[in-house]
Amino acid sequence: MGGGRVIAAARAAGVLDELRLHVVPVLLGGGRPLFAEPMDPAVALETTRVELSSGVTHVIHRVLK
Repeated sequence: MGGGRVIAAARAAGVLDELRLHVVPVLLGGGRPLFAEPMDPAVALETTRVELSSGVTHVIHRVLK
């Protein structure tokens, strides 16, 4: 769990093996974009599951190294 800065730091350190995004269509106003910095081309995300429920979409990605 964490915001864009925590996830970016984990990506940069190479310790991220799964990314779970919970997408809710609500405008909060601030924050840091999750993919503001380009990813290392050697790292790719593979979508393994998408779950739809009322008002939220859960997207699970596996990090391929």
